[in-house]
Amino acid sequence: MVQLSDVVHHRKEFVEIDDTQMYKRCRVQLRAQSVVLRDDVSGIEIKTKKQQVCSANEFLVAEIDAKLGVYGLVPGSLDGAIVSSHYFLFEISSVRPKSIVRVILTLFFQSRNRFC
Repeated sequence: MVQLSDVVHHRKEFVEIDDTQMYKRCRVQLRAQSVVLRDDVSGIEIKTKKQQVCSANEFLVAEIDAKLGVYGLVPGSLDGAIVSSHYFLFEISSVRPKSIVRVILTLFFQSRNRFC
């Protein structure tokens, strides 16, 4: 057994949105079903200019709806997509990313952690 903090690290890096570029935005479905494409949008349409860039296999958690299971792994197709500061991105090291999701979905984990 290892501490979750030994294999999952919160990443807090933001980028400035360029009005002339196109961006993929992602969203997380309820009950850890998946991270999906929300839309493709030009930078000029994005009001909050500081965004986070997702990387494939990072663990993404929606701040507001985490108790509803709004978290999942960023798929390869959304590598480079952006999310607002209302999401938390976690890099996963030393274990397979899908293993983290399986652990978080267990009742044991959910009963002991406030974000589940």
